[in-house]
Amino acid sequence: MTQPSIRRATGAASVLIALLTAGCSVFRSPLISGQNYLAQGDNERALLAFDKAIERGIDLPFAYANRCIANDALLLHNEAVGDCTKSLELTEASSPEGYNRYEVLNNRAVAYINLRRRDEARADLDAALELKPNYAEAIANIGRLYIDDGDYATAIAKLDEALAINDQLSQAFGNRGFAHQNRGDNVKAMADFDRAIAIDNNIDAWQNRAMLNYSLGRFNAAYEDFQTIQRIADHGSSAYYMADSQVKLLESRPTDRADDDLSDYTPEAPDAYEDPSSPMTPTLGLTDTLGLTDTFGLTGTATIAAP
Repeated sequence: MTQPSIRRATGAASVLIALLTAGCSVFRSPLISGQNYLAQGDNERALLAFDKAIERGIDLPFAYANRCIANDALLLHNEAVGDCTKSLELTEASSPEGYNRYEVLNNRAVAYINLRRRDEARADLDAALELKPNYAEAIANIGRLYIDDGDYATAIAKLDEALAINDQLSQAFGNRGFAHQNRGDNVKAMADFDRAIAIDNNIDAWQNRAMLNYSLGRFNAAYEDFQTIQRIADHGSSAYYMADSQVKLLESRPTDRADDDLSDYTPEAPDAYEDPSSPMTPTLGLTDTLGLTDTFGLTGTATIAAP
């Protein structure tokens, strides 16, 4: 029997919990199929696969925990809360091998954050940290809560703490960049967006960096960032449409104009490069949350698969 493993999916908050069950064929297991779909970013197919696993009664704690992730990714946050809750209820007395309650608590907290249910999110994150005090994803998500409160200094301290434990949390870098920018430190914000992009090509960090470049009068850099978003974003996503709008807007700029220097001064963009009637004028947004292990904010979720 292959030992259970946990691996992180790309994206704002998803830890994948893989449960390998003896005698279970990888090709027949809807849990494994669902996990593979999640890793590919195909959340709709993942949801259908986990539905099938639940209908068959296959490794239900894992099936519900994974469906929680898929539902949250599809913005079905209430359904995500219900699935994580069901998974936790099924493991209240004892947990199967490879199942980590702290990850499921963290994933439910992510769904609560997306629902703006701060107190419930904090309770879950605190409970997760009681089980695993050095759980970086939960610490980072607490930082996200402080960002939502507008307490950027405390948010940065928490995100520093999380990144000291795990320096591969791209969403944490993205959120810390957001907090730095809101404190007027554009240099540190840019460095954090760069790091998030370097880790996993984080689409949220690309957006935030493009918008920061634009707001600083760095129009050539912003143009290149928006072009990259056009290439890597799903063509039906809001990120793609925003980038497409900005590329068209910036194509009218004088091409021989040098970018302004990167500084901690954020000037108003010149009127010649603005389109006040466009709802797509860049505004800074949060990255994700880190769940069991992921929104242009920080929150993670846990995915559970069975072979």
